[in-house]
Amino acid sequence: MRDYRDCVFDLGAGHTSFLDRGLHERVASALRPFSNVVLLVPSTDTVTSVHILRERCRQRGHTWIHDGIDFIEHWVTDDQNRRPGETAT
Repeated sequence: MRDYRDCVFDLGAGHTSFLDRGLHERVASALRPFSNVVLLVPSTDTVTSVHILRERCRQRGHTWIHDGIDFIEHWVTDDQNRRPGETAT
């Protein structure tokens, strides 16, 4: 990423939140130099965000539930998608 400046990196939740915390640390390290890292969710309310994202995925024929893991809820609520000190609402 050091070759890119003045641009936008669009990473989906699946590219920033991992079940393997070691993979997350690699991504966090790569993003650390950038001061403007933003998590976009459809609502400031976590429950509402999960509901909206589930509905959007359902309309596309996806559930994002695999092996008993609800990845939509995981992506919205997991601390990996927040900087230290930030919390989900």
